[in-house]
Amino acid sequence: MALDRRRKLEQALDAAGQKHSSRITFVPYELNPNMPTIGMDRKVYRSNKFGDWARSQAMDEQVTQAGVAAGLTFDYARVGKTPNQSKYSPKLFAAPRHKTFFLNGDR
Repeated sequence: MALDRRRKLEQALDAAGQKHSSRITFVPYELNPNMPTIGMDRKVYRSNKFGDWARSQAMDEQVTQAGVAAGLTFDYARVGKTPNQSKYSPKLFAAPRHKTFFLNGDR
């Protein structure tokens, strides 16, 4: 959803006529500071974090629907592992150069 938030910010700056006079600075925020460097099985991680797998899937559906509204497609069936985000988060702010990583699941 961070990609969606970035798009909304860019649209708001553009609408305010400030898109080219503003600078976005990446400030990392570790959502899962105890995540192993190699990541973790997604089903195990999210079941533990959110109580059970069914609840996790319901949350994924909410995010999927929000993505549809923003013109994004999420395919959580393709995600087998929750990664350690510190390796990937900076790529988001380098988009569109790394856009395919987020939109196509490229590694």
